Amino acid sequence: LILAVATTTLVYGQTTPPAKDGKAEAPKEVTLDPASQLPPPDTSAPDPAPDKLKKIEKKNDAGVVVLSYTAYTDDKGREIKHGSYIEFFDSGMKRREMTYRHDSPNGFQRWWHSNGQVWMEFNTKLGVRDGNYVEYTRSGQVKKRLVYKDGKFAMPDKP
Repeated sequence: LILAVATTTLVYGQTTPPAKDGKAEAPKEVTLDPASQLPPPDTSAPDPAPDKLKKIEKKNDAGVVVLSYTAYTDDKGREIKHGSYIEFFDSGMKRREMTYRHDSPNGFQRWWHSNGQVWMEFNTKLGVRDGNYVEYTRSGQVKKRLVYKDGKFAMPDKP
């Protein structure tokens, strides 16, 4: 599912088309689906009470767990990921592991190639990359090292 094209920036259900004369245009409302009309979860809110969190597991047709995460239901009835989130390949090997805070990836992430080798490792801060990013080849060799600051490329990381 693609929510935006190269000439459009999507921000919580609004788009800002590129200006023809160099001046910023007012955002135009776009309807994606009923859930997009709700404001995003408040990531600065306190953590939910432990008894509000539920563990959710989804299995493939063979009965293998392919997704495991914790979530709670907010006052608008939305399921909000909060805590551990792990995806698995159909073989049962990990695909990616991360932590969510009020539906935004937050903290260290690790993704794997289907052969079991680590693919990439990086940090996120409330949904955007922040800090070191390391990408590996399928054989486990470092392919690239980068540094991000607040979601923007900052510089190549020096080994």
